[in-house]
Amino acid sequence: MSETLGTQASIVKRFLTEVRSPDDFAAFFAEDASYRFGNFPPILGRNAIRESSIGFRSRVKLARHDIKNLWEMGDTVVSEMEVIYTRLDDKVVVVPCTDVIHLHDGLFQAMRIYIDMSPVFAS
Repeated sequence: MSETLGTQASIVKRFLTEVRSPDDFAAFFAEDASYRFGNFPPILGRNAIRESSIGFRSRVKLARHDIKNLWEMGDTVVSEMEVIYTRLDDKVVVVPCTDVIHLHDGLFQAMRIYIDMSPVFAS
């Protein structure tokens, strides 16, 4: 991955590498943001996004992002990565993921996560 990042891509990189809590997670989103994870319905608003983060974090022990590429086009950033999940039973599962994030005034206005979580929750 190139280390010469634009402003928007730098924000996304910080989000993917530094977020540690649901409050940290939600702080990157605009008040009226939309967030869609996989094939789940969109979540609307910073507070609802924070609550969804709390729920998700109760289902996995840890999630880390190995960023392969970041592309910035105006106010949109696309990230290609592998997400390394540590399940509650300590099994580690790696899944490919692509995020498309639209930013406005330095905050996420819309985030769509394209990922298949079935390997993470399989027996």
